[in-house]
Amino acid sequence: MEAQIVSITDGRFRCYGPSFLGGGAWLSFGPSLTLRVGGIEVAVISRREQTVDLAQLISLGIDPFHCTTIALKSSHHFRAAFEPIARKVVSVDGGGMIGSAASSKVEYRHVRRPIWPLDNIS
Repeated sequence: MEAQIVSITDGRFRCYGPSFLGGGAWLSFGPSLTLRVGGIEVAVISRREQTVDLAQLISLGIDPFHCTTIALKSSHHFRAAFEPIARKVVSVDGGGMIGSAASSKVEYRHVRRPIWPLDNIS
C-alpha cells in the first residue's frame, strides 16, 4: 500500500460548531497527520478523541463540505456538527464493548431481566 502525506499538524484546533465544545474552545488531537490512500483521506491522530466539530477535520486539511463520504469513530457526539451537512447518517457497530449491538455481545450476570435495552420490551 502506498500513501501520500497531505498534512502534518500539532493537532490543535478551535471548536466553533454547535457541539458542547463550540464557542471557541481549543482542543488537541495531539501530533496528527492526514494521509491519502487510493483517493481516500485518512486522519491519523495520536490521542483517543471523538470527532464533535467540523474544525477537527478542517485542521487536518480535510474539507468536510466537499467529501462524498465521511466515516467517524464517534458514538453520537458528532451529530450536532455533521448531520446538517450529511445527506444520510449510518450508524454501525464497531465491534467494541460500547456500541449499538453491545447488549447482544456481553453476558450480563447481575441484572434483573427483562430490562431495556438488553431485552425487547413491548
